[in-house]
Amino acid sequence: MPNHALFTLDKKPSYALSLARKLHEWGWGIVATDGTADFLRRNKVPAAELPRIPIPLTMRKRIKTLVPRVHLALQAEDTEEVQGYLSAAGIPLIDLLCIDLYDIAGESLRREIDLRSIVEHTDVGGPALIGSAGKGRRLIVCNAATAEMALDYLRMMRGKA
Repeated sequence: MPNHALFTLDKKPSYALSLARKLHEWGWGIVATDGTADFLRRNKVPAAELPRIPIPLTMRKRIKTLVPRVHLALQAEDTEEVQGYLSAAGIPLIDLLCIDLYDIAGESLRREIDLRSIVEHTDVGGPALIGSAGKGRRLIVCNAATAEMALDYLRMMRGKA
């Protein structure tokens, strides 16, 4: 089974693009949220979109990663039963999470901010994904330093294969 990474990015940082390119070069599958998948494909990195869930368009940005199958893909052991469930759900087992959280602090400094804006910029899905990835003992990349650490680790593991 090939490895898979989930990318969900707000700011689309360059370290994430470099990581995606290297993982693709190594044969990893890339799964991403819709805007991130578009960003990766525009930059010549094949990326499958997370399967959409039937929710109102006004809520889609808020809860697209708060879906049980995504969290199962980050937490589950690699068993035949789990692979069968995830395959039917249209998502692979996820080995690495690359994520950046909404910058609520920076947003509040850039402009006058009110309660509604604070609520809109409070990241709920991102921290939940990080929690699931941690519980599942997956690699978590959230900045340039952790991207380099993950690549170093994966290079080392490739050398042992």
